[in-house]
Amino acid sequence: MTNDIESPESRPLASRRLPWLLAMGALMIYVLTLNHWASVLNVSQVARVSGWTWHPELSNPIYYLITLPLGLLPAASVPVALNILSAVCAALVLCQLARCVALLPHDRTHDQREREISDGAVFTGKFSWVPPVLAVCLCGLQLSFWEHATNGTSEMLDLLLIAFVVRSLLEYRYHGRERWLTRAAFVMGAGMASNAVMIAYFPLFLAALIWIRGISFFNIKFLVRTLLFGLAGLSLYLLLPIITSLKTPELASFWAGLTTNVYWQVDFLQKFSRKALVLFSLTSLVPIFLISIRWASYFGDTSQTGQLFATISFHVVHAFFLGAIFWVALDPPFSPRNAGYPYVCLPFYFFGALSAGYFSGYFLLVFGPLIERRMRRAPTPIIDTLHKVSTVAVLAMLVITPVALVWRNQAEIRLTNGSMLKDYAANLVAGLPAKAVLVSDEPARQFFVQAWITSAGRSKDYVVLNSSWLKWDTYHRRLREQYGNLWPLPDKIEGRQSFTPPMLIALLTDVSKSNQVYYLHPSFGYYFEVFHAEPSSLVYALKSYPTGQLLPPSLTTEALAQNESFFTKLADSSLKPILAVTHRPTEANQYVGEGPLRKIRLRQHSNMTALLLGMHYSRAYNSWGVEAQKAGQLDSAARWFELATQLNPGNVVAERNLEFNRKLKAGQIPPVEMPRAVEDLFGTGRSWDQVLSANGPFDEPGLCLMQGFLYVQSGLYRQAAQYFDRVRAISETELTSRIWLAQLQLMANQPDAALALTDEIHAHTNRFELNTTNQIELLTVEAAAHFARNDSTQAVQLIEKALAADPRDEQVLNTALKLYNQYGQISNSLEIVERQLAVASNNVAALLNKSSLCIQLGNHDLAITTLNRLLATETNNAAALLNRAIAYLGANRLNEAKADYEYLVQQHPTAYQLYYGLSDVALRQGDTNAAIRYTETYLTNAPPDIPEYQAMGARLRLMLGEKQK
Repeated sequence: MTNDIESPESRPLASRRLPWLLAMGALMIYVLTLNHWASVLNVSQVARVSGWTWHPELSNPIYYLITLPLGLLPAASVPVALNILSAVCAALVLCQLARCVALLPHDRTHDQREREISDGAVFTGKFSWVPPVLAVCLCGLQLSFWEHATNGTSEMLDLLLIAFVVRSLLEYRYHGRERWLTRAAFVMGAGMASNAVMIAYFPLFLAALIWIRGISFFNIKFLVRTLLFGLAGLSLYLLLPIITSLKTPELASFWAGLTTNVYWQVDFLQKFSRKALVLFSLTSLVPIFLISIRWASYFGDTSQTGQLFATISFHVVHAFFLGAIFWVALDPPFSPRNAGYPYVCLPFYFFGALSAGYFSGYFLLVFGPLIERRMRRAPTPIIDTLHKVSTVAVLAMLVITPVALVWRNQAEIRLTNGSMLKDYAANLVAGLPAKAVLVSDEPARQFFVQAWITSAGRSKDYVVLNSSWLKWDTYHRRLREQYGNLWPLPDKIEGRQSFTPPMLIALLTDVSKSNQVYYLHPSFGYYFEVFHAEPSSLVYALKSYPTGQLLPPSLTTEALAQNESFFTKLADSSLKPILAVTHRPTEANQYVGEGPLRKIRLRQHSNMTALLLGMHYSRAYNSWGVEAQKAGQLDSAARWFELATQLNPGNVVAERNLEFNRKLKAGQIPPVEMPRAVEDLFGTGRSWDQVLSANGPFDEPGLCLMQGFLYVQSGLYRQAAQYFDRVRAISETELTSRIWLAQLQLMANQPDAALALTDEIHAHTNRFELNTTNQIELLTVEAAAHFARNDSTQAVQLIEKALAADPRDEQVLNTALKLYNQYGQISNSLEIVERQLAVASNNVAALLNKSSLCIQLGNHDLAITTLNRLLATETNNAAALLNRAIAYLGANRLNEAKADYEYLVQQHPTAYQLYYGLSDVALRQGDTNAAIRYTETYLTNAPPDIPEYQAMGARLRLMLGEKQK
């Protein structure tokens, strides 16, 4: 009798040619839907290959090696080349998947063993081509897989490594050739060096090896060979650290590069949620575990009913997993993509598709005809019907799967791979001149602009740089290599690891003298203390402050009109596809389909590119809305604030600005109240700077006041002044902003402007709630302004008037003393101290202040008397002892001075000020050796940037020279 059983080798369509045909078909789909520019998914890879980054490459050595030749291409071609590379990798993944499905064993259950007796128990029926095709459709048309296949990312290459390892294990199980295991070991090791996900799968790989080989796994020869191949793959860990240590050793040594990569991988694995892993495994790894077990024919129950129940249970479980995998491929809310892991979800979809291929083959087999020589019962009508129904169901699923996935995902692919991101980059550069220096502190935005400039052939017209990287000398050298003389190298760059903010401000100031400088987005920080940002479409021209001005000039009518026109046109064009994603006002719009389709509860996809661009545009519209509101264009501002909330429903800043705008339009100016804590506004886990960076500036007065205080604390005085001035302009009754603005104007040497504010307060005392605290603050500002104008008479009159109102008020006395000390009114200061002592004769602070003033006036004896009085009550007061030592020295009472200094040295051996005094004492006493010793100790402990340091160094050299003579 002829043997009808076929092996995969005798059925080339299913096992050999079919995977390649499917891969070619998939490649055609990916090429037709390919992204022809950079994307949110691949912009970092585009930047690295194009040479726009400067950080050392420390991770993913395999992707680095494969993409290295692409760096030789013109920069404009790099995005397409990377995307084609991903498409090829995706096609190869699907080829491996189809081959894996064809090699899956179908002898796991009794029913399968009755029907399939081919070598290796692989499925060889006439429908054996169905499972590979179904698996390829489930995986290849799933949205995340499709996105990565048409956008150049490293994830697809990483998945190819996983697919090859799985395929190698199945090839070994079928052929028994150990070379497949050595290949798998090498690829597994290389993959672990490149991708942390492979490390997570290593225990499963090891378990699969033991499961497949059984006791022969412990063969020493096999273990050694496999281990050596695995170590050879792992040696790729060393590649990038070696390259970095040779090319840029100042950035990372070999050991630092190696440990950094390992740290990143460990950190990634620790952050992965265990709950998410369990959830995703239900439709990926759990089915693989089910497939791996060869179940017994009977489970201790020989009755026909028991066997029937076990058989039905197997059918139900297989059907459940097949349906669940199909459901997850459509991306319900609990799928890997929608559960917060869009970048590491591909392996889960791959294993799910692999399992689906097995389950579809299971139903085609177990409800198919029995092998004739194994038939123990005649076919019945019920079995024939089940055979037909199951076959039709699987074939129907084969048709439904690609149709459903294309229907579900094709619009999303068109949106992701369309012109939306390129349009955004074009809109960014729309407000730029022909040539400029472009600055950003957001790498992604910087790379988008560089990609557009490169594709437009204008790379030589713009210098694009990242402000947060400018502190590194290596980055400056990289800019010089990229732009030549368009970027100046700072002086003495060699050997310097970083630049301080003042140095960078000076550098950018020099650059701005010969170039127009633009910031690519609204921002804040120390650069904006020297430059004010003038809106120009989506970007901001950095312009130096006019000499002597604290506040930036107001926008001209022409600038307001040009920007208003730009934002109006933009809202009517590029924003429509983004708003379709970000602004879904009703719950019904969250789900796909109508009628019965609504019941499957599949949510609309939230396009990642549209959401990101929505956030960027939202910040821009909120920022422009603030400018329009400042200019009094309330209706226009309201429109932009509302649009900002539609573009990014999470923009809490725009929401607050819109709410305040409505109050302004209604003529309501609420009391200016600051929130008690940032968490009251934004919730925990979000800082003030993060909210402003993501959403743009506030224009609600209470928040403006708080922002001003935060800027003052950070030393950003000009930016603080803008917010205080804005509060002053909004509220006629708010006092704090006026006092702080006046203080900042004094710091900017603008006493007349400060006095104008204090005059306003005095002229409208009925508007402001003056209490003791802010009256003293007002006195401080007003008197300081008069002192700054060299009008000390008026300043003293103000202070004396306040003292006359309450001569014993401690706050007023302290304020007067501070002002007199600050402006060199020593005699007046001494008078204030005497008044304090008249109130409290043992006032320690007053006694100490009196001694200091006496020393400044040269009255050392009175200083000593005062200090003795203080030390009678506080014997160990270090400040008093130091002042007495100084007074003794001034009075030439050297032994007493030395005694006080030596006592203090015992208590504070590293206080360099003490050694300065001891050196003086020793010199006056003619003890050169002691003077040298004390001076050396001073130089050891003192900071080198204080004025006396250089003088003490000169003193030491002089003493050493005289000693040698």
